[in-house]
Amino acid sequence: MSATLPAFRARLDTDAGRRMALLVTVAVAIRLALMPFTLHFDAYQIYSRAHEAAYLNEWFGFTSQIIIQTFHNVWLLLMRPFLPDSGGIWSDTASVIGVGASREDYERFLAYDHLYRAIFLMKLPYVVADLACAWVITRLVPPARRLGAAAFWLLNPLVIFSTAIYGRHDSLAILLVLLSIVAARRATDGWRIGGLALLGVATLTRFFPIIIVPAYLLAYRRSNRQLGLFVGLLAGMAALVELAGLATSGRSTILTILGSYEHFEYWFDAGLYLRFDDFIFLFPVAYVLGLLWVSERGLTPREYPVFGAAAFLLLFSLTFFHPHYAIWLVPFLALVMPFTARMLTLHAIQVACVLVYSAQWGSWTTWELLEPLLGDRVASLPDPVEAIGGQIEPRLFFGFFRSILTAVSLWMIWALLRDPVPPAPLPDAERGEMSSGAGPRSFPHTATPLQASNHHPLRRLTSPLSRWRRGAVGVGLALLLTGCSARVTGFDSPVMHDHGPVEWAQVGGPVQQSFVAGPGYAAAMANDGRITTEDYQQRHAALPDDAREGALVDLRIGLRLEPEAQGAWDTAATVQIVPAPQHDVLNPGHPLYDSPSPIYEAPVDALPRDGDWLLIDDPPELPSGLVFAVRVVPGDGPDAGALRVGLTPGRVPYGGWRAVDASGADLNGAMLVRTRYDRDVEAWGVVSSGAARLRDAARADTAFMALWALCLGGLCVAGARLRRPRTTEET
Repeated sequence: MSATLPAFRARLDTDAGRRMALLVTVAVAIRLALMPFTLHFDAYQIYSRAHEAAYLNEWFGFTSQIIIQTFHNVWLLLMRPFLPDSGGIWSDTASVIGVGASREDYERFLAYDHLYRAIFLMKLPYVVADLACAWVITRLVPPARRLGAAAFWLLNPLVIFSTAIYGRHDSLAILLVLLSIVAARRATDGWRIGGLALLGVATLTRFFPIIIVPAYLLAYRRSNRQLGLFVGLLAGMAALVELAGLATSGRSTILTILGSYEHFEYWFDAGLYLRFDDFIFLFPVAYVLGLLWVSERGLTPREYPVFGAAAFLLLFSLTFFHPHYAIWLVPFLALVMPFTARMLTLHAIQVACVLVYSAQWGSWTTWELLEPLLGDRVASLPDPVEAIGGQIEPRLFFGFFRSILTAVSLWMIWALLRDPVPPAPLPDAERGEMSSGAGPRSFPHTATPLQASNHHPLRRLTSPLSRWRRGAVGVGLALLLTGCSARVTGFDSPVMHDHGPVEWAQVGGPVQQSFVAGPGYAAAMANDGRITTEDYQQRHAALPDDAREGALVDLRIGLRLEPEAQGAWDTAATVQIVPAPQHDVLNPGHPLYDSPSPIYEAPVDALPRDGDWLLIDDPPELPSGLVFAVRVVPGDGPDAGALRVGLTPGRVPYGGWRAVDASGADLNGAMLVRTRYDRDVEAWGVVSSGAARLRDAARADTAFMALWALCLGGLCVAGARLRRPRTTEET
């Protein structure tokens, strides 16, 4: 310790040391500020599974991800003494595949007196691994690149979003992957086998690293015999995990993952259909072509990170993914990407596209992350899918940004793998470090040092906000606090939320679909597959006023003619909006239910159409919270037999009703019904709610909140001091 402190002070005396210290201080402060107040429901799920071990001593209730689940089991056991009276905040059904934790379980967790302490401790391993990843990255690049590589990781929104905001454990697996490179670079057989073991554990922890395992084998094996040894080691590790799952639960771990999780299926979504059951899947084709190319040309240890970066860029170009997994784009790019303005701009476009892409899950991956801070008032914020759907078809909107992400990522692959150029010369101090394992061919960026110029784009990452940025932040806060208006969709068909298939059934008799009037559908159903219609109505009634009150702008119904008629329709059918008091458990005696006659009626043939949607653009006023039904009554016109109504077979919106015919018979699906509302968001009320919850938390858990504020304040002071120019005496 006596030798370490003077060395640290000496390093702070240099400009590079101060910049690195400022970077780390800012990065830790950002994470500390976000950690206690945001969380995704998935993190609650995995810790609820862990509570069976930590509280009930049942260690093998969930074995399909045995390595990472065991880690959480142990960590929660260590956390437990710091979480008083926490036995009742976890879900008892989280380990049941297909059931999971319920909304009621999560609300019980959110009401915990020491909520922010619990969330902070839940995320702590992820953030520690996140910071450790930054340190390992600096050990894997030349000294001249260390500040840039560290900034690229520590200030990257994809990393911060996944670990400090979302609360996912991918950083643990990424740390193992990076450590595997450190071990492999020791250039001895023992260390390379150790590196492969780390990579194998990372793959069994999080399946993403499996795409770089072949590259590791090609880059670090010395002979075909050693390659066989490597493959045998990986097979043995997989067999051990499989046997552990069979011994503890009687179920195959690997087959459970393949059969129960959709993540592997995502890799086969994009493809070309030939005929019968014949498909060509794009990602496997492109990936195997890349492997064949690499195996033909050879892969040196120095080039392994380049292939890793290209592999992950390809994966996120051609497959479906959840937004928090995009963190896997970052580590290998941090090792090999040239930190030029062009490449940084391309990555910034990637980040922007991923953040927009994340909004296609609606509030589930956006506003609801703030629920620990905002509580029920998070429902006041407009669901992104609904707000976008009120203006443009969401599939077009999100598809545009997803296409840009794919194009930019593929172009970055080309930029990384194109024909090599003569490398820039390295300083003598770095030449030895970079020469180990270098082959006869090298990629252009691997030997390009980060220039020391203050005008380099990465210098801006650690500089203070400019005046125009401060002004933009101020204007944004002013607009937020003075209130805003958002056009949102109050009720949506499963086409939007569940992406289910649609069947077009002939309208042989009257058919109708019930729905609850008023916005707030997404907030009330809370992505809860077990919610009943009664639960939904009660949750809707409990929403804040600005989340469930609004003016109905238009209503749309999925109708088409098959075959399509030329010109105007002539079906003589009518569409009606009628009260549905038989479904209303909260307002059965409302006066509007007294009259059995339709509230609205119009001929189908006279209404405007938008593709397969029939538009009612002058809908009646429907009081929020009451239950109504859209009814289609067939006519006797020449086109009557061609009229089709859209149904989602076997699927209905969470908390919704199935469509029925005139006799009340179930039609095994929901009609395509969409409503659009104008409503005002009381932004000041949302902010006030967050402030009130913070005050309540400070009273209920004074020790943690005081310690958190002290640490954050200390980091801010340290950052301010590091920003100050050094005086003559300090120099």
